[in-house]
Amino acid sequence: MSIRYSQDKNGYLVYKNTETGAVARVWDGDLADAIEICEQWHGGQGSPCYRLMSNDFSPRTLRGALDELRYAASLANASGNVIDGDDYLDLLTTIEDLEGIVARIDRIAH
Repeated sequence: MSIRYSQDKNGYLVYKNTETGAVARVWDGDLADAIEICEQWHGGQGSPCYRLMSNDFSPRTLRGALDELRYAASLANASGNVIDGDDYLDLLTTIEDLEGIVARIDRIAH
């Protein structure tokens, strides 16, 4: 995929398909929220969530972080452990937000 990203002066991450010129914008505040959730649910230093926490906002990292958070949610569901309701709701909300962000980027990839 030939998607490059940069940040504009208004705080948006701008994803551009270098072949077609198509653009998708993502407010960095949405990703700041995802970073906070990744801090709680990441799988270690080699994980996509950890890369997101290190300000790698590439499409590959975003997709990987989404997969990692989905996996964390499935483990939380299967574990039977009591998880603070707000923490779990924040996780699910972040998954939904990342799904939307990844979908926007995917639309310009083709």
